[in-house]
Amino acid sequence: MMLSFDIGANRFHYKAGMILIHKDKVLFQKPKNEDIWFLPGGRVEFFETSETALDREMMEELNLSLKSKQLVWLAEYLLELGERQMHELGLYYHVTVEENEPILTAEGEFVSMEPDYLHKWIKLDELDTYNIVPKFVIQELRDLDLSKGIKQIVCKAAQVSEKEEVMISAYNPDWILEYECEKEKLTEALADVMQGIEHIGSTSVPGLSAKPVIDMMIGVRNLQEIQDHHKESLHAIGYEFVDHAQFPERRFFRKGAWRAGTHHLHMYTIDSEHWQSNLLFRDYLRKNPDTCKAYMDLKNALKSLYPNDRVKYTEAKAPFIRSVIKKAKEED
Repeated sequence: MMLSFDIGANRFHYKAGMILIHKDKVLFQKPKNEDIWFLPGGRVEFFETSETALDREMMEELNLSLKSKQLVWLAEYLLELGERQMHELGLYYHVTVEENEPILTAEGEFVSMEPDYLHKWIKLDELDTYNIVPKFVIQELRDLDLSKGIKQIVCKAAQVSEKEEVMISAYNPDWILEYECEKEKLTEALADVMQGIEHIGSTSVPGLSAKPVIDMMIGVRNLQEIQDHHKESLHAIGYEFVDHAQFPERRFFRKGAWRAGTHHLHMYTIDSEHWQSNLLFRDYLRKNPDTCKAYMDLKNALKSLYPNDRVKYTEAKAPFIRSVIKKAKEED
């Protein structure tokens, strides 16, 4: 179980980070669909040391064996996101690797073990030209002195906008293939509770432009059937449980980084109102090209109106979605 959890609308992380420097360059990573660079690392699991977590994460992400590790930063990162808050406790290690590791000769942006992330060696004197988070990383890397031991860092960023760029991509037939691939893994992980699985959202409608995130829906007899061992099985294939207490009718899991997920998994009671509404909307768009085009035109217009505010963009789509579901029920 990862030591990352929500408290209401807020979030806490406990992570281990890696500082790998080679020839005055530092290794960074970013989600493919985002322009945010950060030091490689990952969340610590319960009853796992931060060093062990870093070894595990780097093997999983980069197939990289760490030769030595020295704890250099104990960082507390407090981030305000509108009305939300994120509290991250990070232990950062300066590491070394064997000289024959292939990663040391990688050039440009490259993909390693996790296909949803890009990695890059960035020169120390060029860090300011990249969108690197947390912001303290840039100066601390330049001031790094291994002889001075562990440094405590407290970074508090207040009044940061929670606005997120609205992304719409042209329809990609690979989205169906991605769903089928995930369906097989999810069916195996949840075989004892799953009553049904569906591809939903815009990526499930052929020809419809969409945010490139695969939305999936799994139906169960009762949400109380979802136990810790199910969450652990999903975590093993890359899905993190996100506790949204404000949506008791759903269990939600994300694959990929926070605010940069690649797959979203929604669990509902099979044949519930929410289950049926998702299917009604999807199937109506599939069967009615004119309505599908109207929805696509609406999304493009709203993207122009709210290019960097996904919350308002989503809210503005809601009346259209409700009207389509209502029409689908009437025609059923």
